[in-house]
Amino acid sequence: MEQQPDQRRGCIRRGARIAGTIAGIVVVLLIFTTVRASILDAGAFDTIPDTSLLVDIGGRNIHMVAMGMENDGPAVVLLPCLGCGSGVWRVVQSELSDTIRTYAYEPAGFGWSDPYPGTLSMSQSADDLHAALTALGEDEVILVAFSGSGLTAHFYLSRYTEPRVLGIVSIEMDTFGENGEAVFGDYNPLPPSIQRPAIALGLSRVLVEAAMMPASRQYYEDYADRMIDPEGADLVLKTLTTRRSHYAGVDMQATYAEASAAAADLAIPAGIPVFALDADYADERPDPGSKAEADFLAGEAFRAGIWRTLAESSPGGRYIVVANSSHMIPMDQPQATVDAIRAMVDLVQGQ
Repeated sequence: MEQQPDQRRGCIRRGARIAGTIAGIVVVLLIFTTVRASILDAGAFDTIPDTSLLVDIGGRNIHMVAMGMENDGPAVVLLPCLGCGSGVWRVVQSELSDTIRTYAYEPAGFGWSDPYPGTLSMSQSADDLHAALTALGEDEVILVAFSGSGLTAHFYLSRYTEPRVLGIVSIEMDTFGENGEAVFGDYNPLPPSIQRPAIALGLSRVLVEAAMMPASRQYYEDYADRMIDPEGADLVLKTLTTRRSHYAGVDMQATYAEASAAAADLAIPAGIPVFALDADYADERPDPGSKAEADFLAGEAFRAGIWRTLAESSPGGRYIVVANSSHMIPMDQPQATVDAIRAMVDLVQGQ
């Protein structure tokens, strides 16, 4: 039996009301997230940590968390993972600061570093790093590169001889040298055309807070007694969730594949010692016996083989597998990172 016209019109009207209600709720939520993001963004940069330096590199400031400035010897420069900030180094810096001068570098757009006026790339980040270290008057450094910041270190080494790099500590870092392009893999985030509107509406902040903030805060609470500046660490977390930092992260992601291909043609200059730290992924492997696990282990073995060769062929170099670790070695096994950096400082000072 066919519906009468009045019944059909009633169903259409009810459907329209439901759709209108849903659309209204979505609009209200979008307005709320946008306004909330604006308020939180504005407050994120109100207070700068006591250990921070704002380094003028010619019309823009680069933010460095500086510790142990009274110490002599080469400066240790800590580079964060792709899309991260200086917060990943807080415990490591605290442990090193008694005898070693350290800078935790914050790329443009992250933390209190001013945004880059164009599209931020790994090569541009290397140029910014060089400008900042030059402005600080450093003449000898040890680069500690974590994960994707290996590309920044790589471009730095290929372009600059001053300040002189005495040693490299790589932590789960993207591979240098011959056949490197086969190791980088694909990095396929959502297209910037989707990410940027989501950031503008404050949606990315909500997602990051839901996924990252509770675990990050727990981490800082666990290590609070070993940290010089836990309040500063909390501020760093606030800046990492800002739209400015998210935009910078999108830029880096968008240029990652191009930078990886370019870096594959470069090599570490001869004579520089390399310590390479890799995770054992004890608790993060795919299902035992699965194809995913086999692929994962094959990829890690290939990457480890390249890094072992690079490290052990360098003067005094070491290849170190960090037990009970994930990709985030500086955070879940900070003492292993501290020990490696101290050993590198001892090595280069004894040469």
